[in-house]
Amino acid sequence: AALPREIVTLATSYGPIPFKVSRLEGRVVTVTPEFADVARIAKEKALPVREVLDQARAEGRRLLSA
Repeated sequence: AALPREIVTLATSYGPIPFKVSRLEGRVVTVTPEFADVARIAKEKALPVREVLDQARAEGRRLLSA
């Protein structure tokens, strides 16, 4: 069965980014930044998409595990 997901906007070092968040028994299981927002930020800042994606994911995990 699919885990329930919610969209949460988090303040990252790149600015606010919407994330898909899945939880299992109240614990955060996955934190995935919205790709369209990541791609736009990468283009605006002339950075590789992978770099922005990895950094945003790490920040999202840190913010939600606090």
